[in-house]
Amino acid sequence: MSTLRIQSRRGTAAQWTSANPILFSGEFGFETDTSKLKIGDGTTAWTGLSYQNISGAQGTAGTQGTIGSQGIIGTQGTQGTQGTQGTQGTQGIVGAQGTTGTQGAVGTQGTLGTQGTTGAQGTVGSQGTVGTQGTVGSQGTLGTQGTSGATDEAIISIGVMDVY
Repeated sequence: MSTLRIQSRRGTAAQWTSANPILFSGEFGFETDTSKLKIGDGTTAWTGLSYQNISGAQGTAGTQGTIGSQGIIGTQGTQGTQGTQGTQGTQGIVGAQGTTGTQGAVGTQGTLGTQGTTGAQGTVGSQGTVGTQGTVGSQGTLGTQGTSGATDEAIISIGVMDVY
């Protein structure tokens, strides 16, 4: 007895898309990486054919297995974009007044103004009283006698007079 073997064309989804062949009518094309099947119509290229639904009715659900151990934590994702700014809050209460700062440096002296006009001369005051006369001083010493004159005998009289 001989065995008949039917083998369909097969390749990855990328290989089928790249080649984009036209399958004969009824010819099977199987994607080995997706387990999907297309059946040719003899005129439509691979990318124009629809996948065939070759699955049967869904079976009953099996019992749930035991929970496995937790896997390792993955790397942290990239930071998301910043959200919009919220509304401004109400103003807080006014704080206590701060201490007074140190006094600043004294500024430079301004320029001297122009001199004002001279005022009018005042009235002349009355003359004061005459003071009392001072005491008479003592008489001075007598001077030395001069040299004698020529032989004419003349007498010269020298007198002292008091002044009061």
